[in-house]
Amino acid sequence: MRLKYSILPEEKILGIANSKINQESEKRPPRYRILIKGQSSVGKTSFFNRLSQIKPYWQNIYPIDSELIFWHERFDDQDVEFVIFDPTEGRRFRMVPSDFASCDGVIFIYDITNKTSFEAIKMMFEAQRIGEKIPNWCILVGNKADLKEEREVSYEEGRLMAEKLDGMEFFEVSAKTRDGVEQAFRRISKRVFEEMEKE
Repeated sequence: MRLKYSILPEEKILGIANSKINQESEKRPPRYRILIKGQSSVGKTSFFNRLSQIKPYWQNIYPIDSELIFWHERFDDQDVEFVIFDPTEGRRFRMVPSDFASCDGVIFIYDITNKTSFEAIKMMFEAQRIGEKIPNWCILVGNKADLKEEREVSYEEGRLMAEKLDGMEFFEVSAKTRDGVEQAFRRISKRVFEEMEKE
C-alpha cells in the first residue's frame, strides 16, 4: 500500500525541504538533502522515478510531487530522512535547491551511450566548485547500462573520471531495469549520514 499525499503549496514544499527547524525540539530525525545533477536526456528523471518505486521498508518512500521524494532510512539504530531533488526544467515546482551549496550530497548522472553527457560532468563539477562549496559527498553514476551495444563510455573511463573528481565512488546503473539504482542511492545516503554526523 502506497501512502497518498495531496499536492502541497510551493511555499510548503520549500519550507519542508530547506528549513533547519529545531529538529530536536520536534523530535524529528535528521534530514539531509540530495540533488540529482546531469544533462537533459541522461535519465535523471527515470532514476528519480525508480527511487520513488522502491520500498526497502514498507511505506518508507513518500512521493509528494514529481520534484522531490522523502526517503526514510535507519543507520546505527537512528532514523534518518533524505529529501531527493530532481530539478528538471519544466516541472511544476521549480524553486527547489538546484545548486551544490544547498545540498548535502549530489548524484552526478551521465548516459553511457552519450560521450558528450559524460564530458559535461567534469565541466559541471569544476564550474560549480569555482563559485560554491561542494558537498562532502558525491557519487558518479553512468546510466543506461542496459544499452551495452550502444556504449560510448567504458566502465573504466567512468571509474577514472570519478577518481579524478575528488575520489567519488562510481556506479553503473540502468534506470530502465532498476539494476543498481537502489545500491547507488543507499551508498550515497549512508556516506552523507556518516559525513554529517562528524560535524
